[in-house]
Amino acid sequence: ERVDAIEWVYKNGDAGPQYFSIVYLDGLSNKQHLFYPDYIVKMKSGEVWIIETKGGWQRSGHTKNIDLQIKNKFLVKSMRK
Repeated sequence: ERVDAIEWVYKNGDAGPQYFSIVYLDGLSNKQHLFYPDYIVKMKSGEVWIIETKGGWQRSGHTKNIDLQIKNKFLVKSMRK
């Protein structure tokens, strides 16, 4: 928030129609779910960043990621670039 290049930061909620969400498919059941990213950041350049802070540590190729659907969520965001 103290970076000159940032216009504003929005802390998103965890659930509910009043918050920003992205639809993704569960890789196992092929059901739709809503993903609520943690932050939305508007840069003064006009770029908008959607930021998710969950995750875990990774060491020597082994991950301790706490979000089992992270690959499905990443695929949705990557496809929309």
